[in-house]
Amino acid sequence: MKNRINNSDLEVELSDVLSKARQYKFDSLKGIQKESNPNHYYDDDISRTISEIFSDEISVYPILGDLIRFLGGLLKKRTPIKPQEFIKIAINKLFDENLSREEISELTKICEVRSNLLLPFMNGGPAGENWNNSKNGFYDWITNKSQESILGIELGFKADDYGLEVSKKLIDKKKANPDMIIRILVDGFVSLLMQKPPSSLEQFEQNTLTMIEGMEKSGIEVIVNNSFNPVSTNFLAANHVKLWIFDGTAAFFGGIGIESQFRSLMYDEMDLVQGPFVRILTMMALLLMKNQKADYDAHFDKKPNPSFIKDEIMKYFVKEIPEQGNITLRLSMNVPGYVQDAQKDYVELLTREDVQEIFILVPYFSDHKVARGLVKVANRLYNKLAREKENELKSRSKDSTISRKDIDNELSKDKKIHVIFPTKQENVIIADVSKYYAYYLRNNPIVETRQFFAKSQNMEYQMLHAKQMVVILKDDEKNWTKYVKFGGSYNPAGRAQNMWELNAIQFRGKWDESDDVLGTHESNPIKDYLNDVMKTVLNKYTEPFYWGTVNAKLSIPEIIAMNIARRLWF
Repeated sequence: MKNRINNSDLEVELSDVLSKARQYKFDSLKGIQKESNPNHYYDDDISRTISEIFSDEISVYPILGDLIRFLGGLLKKRTPIKPQEFIKIAINKLFDENLSREEISELTKICEVRSNLLLPFMNGGPAGENWNNSKNGFYDWITNKSQESILGIELGFKADDYGLEVSKKLIDKKKANPDMIIRILVDGFVSLLMQKPPSSLEQFEQNTLTMIEGMEKSGIEVIVNNSFNPVSTNFLAANHVKLWIFDGTAAFFGGIGIESQFRSLMYDEMDLVQGPFVRILTMMALLLMKNQKADYDAHFDKKPNPSFIKDEIMKYFVKEIPEQGNITLRLSMNVPGYVQDAQKDYVELLTREDVQEIFILVPYFSDHKVARGLVKVANRLYNKLAREKENELKSRSKDSTISRKDIDNELSKDKKIHVIFPTKQENVIIADVSKYYAYYLRNNPIVETRQFFAKSQNMEYQMLHAKQMVVILKDDEKNWTKYVKFGGSYNPAGRAQNMWELNAIQFRGKWDESDDVLGTHESNPIKDYLNDVMKTVLNKYTEPFYWGTVNAKLSIPEIIAMNIARRLWF
């Protein structure tokens, strides 16, 4: 009864939430000269709005918040778990009726896993429906390749043409294979709808719940992470993970949602991985599903916690997977309220002393720690290159006085840090902590900021949604070069402290092996991705990102805080 009353009272707030979310979407699309349907809104805009009304589980204050997380990590230090040990622990946890987020957070620090096959799929925008329709792609695995099980985790799963198409494929698969296990975890839009009285639902919203119900009736188990339910243990702990696992042997992870905008408007990526790392992803998917609690909702009967049978797990999900490639992967997750490994690993890669060049595809940029990290590495790399360029110019001209302007002009010809945003107005991107980025980097000659723009068959694509970074590391003394890819569902957005995120650090072979040793002919998918995707997007599908007229001023306290933060060790 209490839950019913709380949900009823929340309806007043929801009306305001949806109104503001629609306005945010309208403002965003207006920034790229697009019209907005007044009845539609984005999940991210809902998350942003609801966080303004309720207090987040973690309040983040620059420097102070970082210090608290740093000290917390020291007090409760996690040691890496060997993959085989992790799988044994995870199996036992799956039968714990009170499995908590904290327990999962303790299991996310896993040793790296070698010998995997990796294949990136860019989707939407100029790539078209590459992930859906390619050989070895999403639809190929649903319809043709999967035989025993399908596990899926998605933030968005809406009853637009894409959602209905995917749900139909899953239902058809289940009908053709009644004994097959198909289990889906959804969040975002569906979680929000479950808090609204059935009588207040618009047709599209009702269609989405009907689609979910149709999957359940066919025998597909659909689990909802109630991140918008104020009486749920998962309130404001959204599941931002995008992960699909087939037969426990092949997995896609990355950023593509089951929403029609990912078929055309949004240019995003899912990585196919085959090899031993899939076992890690499979156990994590099962743990995330097990963690969901049975909360009341007005639309479906109260459901028990996700069902787990040991024989089923051992048969379908704990498989010996042979080595299949030369890529090493290490899991990097954020767990709401507990660990921020994705953010930590992102910043540590970004700020390494041996960074030579950085490529970043990013839809949002509002994480103060990442912004400060980028400023730190940009300044350090600039100072190093400026000294080298000054010596070069002096030796070339025999002139002992070389101006800073001459040095900067030379450095600006060869950018070393490339950040690619969607096409948006400046005031949409530079907000709150992002102004640190604008203030410190807009005049750095080795940094370029570009905006995504592609034109194909009279269609314009302006929304980049991929969350990927490639870092080139180089140590001349050791004759060592490494191409490292970091990607998944995490992006440098400040809201990530309240979201589940799943990412991986990816590189070829062993860490101490150089990728550019003469005589080495082994393929390097990370370097290929850099050349075929990152550099292609940069050179072919971007244009200069103009800072415009917004004056990114900082107050004196903010300038002091920023300068202190850039010198901290945590």
